[in-house]
Amino acid sequence: TGLATLDASGARWTTRLNPEGIGGFAHGATGIGWALTRLALADAGSAAERRDWNRLAERAFAYQESLYQPEHGNWLDVRIGAEEDFFTSWCHGSAGVGIGMLDLHRRTGDPAHLDMARRAARACAAEGFGWSHTLCHGDLGLWEFLTSMDFGDLTDLDAEILTGLEQRGPVGGLAREAFSPSLMSGLSGVLHTLLRMHPEATLPNPLLLD
Repeated sequence: TGLATLDASGARWTTRLNPEGIGGFAHGATGIGWALTRLALADAGSAAERRDWNRLAERAFAYQESLYQPEHGNWLDVRIGAEEDFFTSWCHGSAGVGIGMLDLHRRTGDPAHLDMARRAARACAAEGFGWSHTLCHGDLGLWEFLTSMDFGDLTDLDAEILTGLEQRGPVGGLAREAFSPSLMSGLSGVLHTLLRMHPEATLPNPLLLD
């Protein structure tokens, strides 16, 4: 926690790749705030440490919220050199924000977490499907989040994924034409999600590190 940058906007963490400090779940303040909250909920450490973790998590969520642009209905991606201003991916965009906040709402009942999750779902639905078939930054991450929010008809969401796979074949990670077998940014994630689509599936959601 001593590595956090604290200012009027909240708490963020600088890294070699992102010296400015960023939002988002996989690499930014939202994911760190989520982890700190989960740590406090696990009864780790002392009571004083848990209070500190929760306070710092609240500052991290405040920083993420400072990036929200109501006119765009999404959170600004402040990475230097980012290709777009707004993303709906798990790693850097609203899907990741929503997945983390929905998880915390289910554990704490905090309405602020649910409000952020609902705004994230609207952003994801507005952007829609069609970029790639990955969990990290593609359609499968959107599917995981929107189905967990019961946002839209489940049959329609399943059909979006299956139709895209049938029409284009599975499209992998950032190098879209290159074969990637990985779980988060490759074709293992496609197989995992197709299995999770079964009504009786008990496979974990990898986007919550279950």
